[in-house]
Amino acid sequence: MCGSVNQVNKLLKKDFLIFDFEKFTERLKGANSIFIIGDNAGEIVFDKILVKTLKNLGKEVIYGVRGKPILNDATMEDAREISMTRFCKVIDNGSDKVGTWLEDCSQEFIKVFYNADIVISKGQANFETLNNVERDIFFLLVVKCNPIANETKGKKGELIFRYKDG
Repeated sequence: MCGSVNQVNKLLKKDFLIFDFEKFTERLKGANSIFIIGDNAGEIVFDKILVKTLKNLGKEVIYGVRGKPILNDATMEDAREISMTRFCKVIDNGSDKVGTWLEDCSQEFIKVFYNADIVISKGQANFETLNNVERDIFFLLVVKCNPIANETKGKKGELIFRYKDG
């Protein structure tokens, strides 16, 4: 557990390599619905704070989790355990693959993905699988490998909050 706390403390002290927050706040003004695609089970506690904040702004928030356990990705069980389901609608993607492969996701997940006013995709695997999808997406991730570092013109360990215009 101490290793995880130390990692969180290090990340909280870092600046973002890419920080498209101004674009996010601009888009947020006209948005009613926000779809957050979660990443790992440990982060879902922090995501709950984001969900509460967005709900307090009057936004409808839907939170997406993995359909079946894979690696350390958040599942419906994790969402229930931390009471995320009390704060917003939670849907699973129907998949047990790493990342978000839309061709493997449930129809409900795909419908929410394309109909939400804003999509926030968390984690590198979701970035890798959704970066070429034709839709506006905000990606929030820590760069974990050289190919993604090259693509973002950064290096491993960098924080990214990047807007991709569909």
